[in-house]
Amino acid sequence: MLTYIQDVLLSDDDINLSSLPKNVAIYKVDWMSDCNEFDKDTKLYCSIEQYKQYKEEEYNKSFSNYDYSNFAPKLNKYMLNNEGYYKQVYQLNKSDVGKFIRSDSGEKLWSGQIINDEILISIIKDQCSKELFVFLCEAKKIDYEFRLWIGANNIKELSLYPGSIGQKIDHLSYEMVDSILLYLNDTQEFANYTFQYKDIKIDCDALKLIIKEVREYHFPVTLDIAMCNDELKIVELNCYYTSGFYNGRIEKIIKREL
Repeated sequence: MLTYIQDVLLSDDDINLSSLPKNVAIYKVDWMSDCNEFDKDTKLYCSIEQYKQYKEEEYNKSFSNYDYSNFAPKLNKYMLNNEGYYKQVYQLNKSDVGKFIRSDSGEKLWSGQIINDEILISIIKDQCSKELFVFLCEAKKIDYEFRLWIGANNIKELSLYPGSIGQKIDHLSYEMVDSILLYLNDTQEFANYTFQYKDIKIDCDALKLIIKEVREYHFPVTLDIAMCNDELKIVELNCYYTSGFYNGRIEKIIKREL
């Protein structure tokens, strides 16, 4: 039987995974996905609560630091969605269709997305506490999005969000990623360096300013960045627990000693 874990929380120095069973695999499972394809003997750890039960001794950090209402006001000038409103789940209605929605909770109970119809609202109401707060705002058109894994001492990895640039580019080569990371981890503050590949353009000096602000707030953390109207903007911060790997190299994020 395989055990699938959504993600693993990393401390500043990483976690030694040698204590996990040999047959453990890491698998990203969306809470709204159809899981019928899995064998009935497969155990799915696809939520924070299930992972908590599996490894109680490592569940020792509060998720409140990752609540949207906690970090977004502090980083407001860098936020993509710096104007919006909060509701509780029971207050959601058809007037919210077309809006972008995400859970305020740092446990990230689902991935932020646009409410295309009332079906999503019904699913959220069925799956979540009616008292849960959610954040809503006008949907933005972004050019592309990428994720950074920020540790205590360095930027561990970068991955383009799959399907960026209208499905034209799914990932950057690891050589390209390493060239960006080399600069981001350089102690020199400014070097007038811009990475460009096809339609992707990353002003690394501007990105370093954002990272500096995020570091003063909290780390380790995953930082999601979007390009919108020729500006780099923060989509959200997340705990490593709740962040998918995309095309990131797991060995650069997790010290695997199985």
